[in-house]
Amino acid sequence: MDWFAICFITGVWTLEGIVKWLCIDRLVGLPHFAMAPDFGPLKRRLHAYDQMKRHPKKFCEFVPAEGDDGLLSGGQHEILLGVLKKVEAKNAVLATFWSIVMAALVAFAFSSSCERLGVFPISLVAVCAPFLTAILLCAVQLDQIDANRTLASSCEDMVVAQKMQEALMLDLLKKEAAFRFSWLGAMFSVLAALVLSGLFAARAFPDIWP
Repeated sequence: MDWFAICFITGVWTLEGIVKWLCIDRLVGLPHFAMAPDFGPLKRRLHAYDQMKRHPKKFCEFVPAEGDDGLLSGGQHEILLGVLKKVEAKNAVLATFWSIVMAALVAFAFSSSCERLGVFPISLVAVCAPFLTAILLCAVQLDQIDANRTLASSCEDMVVAQKMQEALMLDLLKKEAAFRFSWLGAMFSVLAALVLSGLFAARAFPDIWP
């Protein structure tokens, strides 16, 4: 192992440590060497979800701001969470599909057998990359960091619950849009692969085809 590889690995580990400290420990409220983490914001977040589920009438009586439709009922909130879970499962399947496709294309692009093809293999990687990127960009979950931002901007429980529910609905819309975009790309990719396979078979075995 040369010095470049050692420096590269060390730099990656250092960067990962800095990102973890800045984006996780500090933002969530868990600085290094903390004696006791603050679970207050997490308890308040869970309390808001519990209120949405157990007291739908109380939330329906909340007067929304002007131009706002208010909160969902308890049953609607349960359906929202169910649909969100279903879309996340489908996105995971598509993410696996595109990860396999991208890995195969990258291996093919850097193999010695495709040197005569020029930039065509790299172009295939570039074409397929946005479909995987869309899934990954929308895979971000609504965690305690997002809840902390909501809690910092509002003090009233009803307002906090409303903003958290709106964040769930926006997260669902983003994941559905990413799924449709990635699904269309997967369908076109499968059809293109079938067409290319048929053309290759017709050229390789001309006696079989009429």
